[in-house]
Amino acid sequence: MNVALEQRDPGSFLNWLERMTRLRLRSPEFGTSRCEWLEASDPAVLAHCCHGERSSVFAVHNLSGRKVETTVNLGLKVEVLFDLLKNCADEVDGDGRQRFRLEPYGYLWMREGRGPESMTAGIGQEHDCRHAEINLANNR
Repeated sequence: MNVALEQRDPGSFLNWLERMTRLRLRSPEFGTSRCEWLEASDPAVLAHCCHGERSSVFAVHNLSGRKVETTVNLGLKVEVLFDLLKNCADEVDGDGRQRFRLEPYGYLWMREGRGPESMTAGIGQEHDCRHAEINLANNR
């Protein structure tokens, strides 16, 4: 593997890893907050929440090689979920439980509410997640 080639390829594993590292650094909840494991309806799904002072981040991971649709008990009522990976607001069930669809080995990072860290695309570039079909699992 040639690092220079990887750096020039926006779809390379190196660029994916750099993007994920930057996103993780812009999400202080992951490193400085209380972590809580969440109940998911599918045993192949690992879900947790990091509760920060002003917001919480939910991470949902499909650990299987099959597509899953799962319901996660968020542990609290959430009015807005913002997808940190797709940079868009997602629909919320509103009852403290949320349904997610995940590709094989797929994952989601969602912020409760709209903190400034979630506005990575800039003003005017936010969009509805229903129209942002991105297979993030293929970017690894």
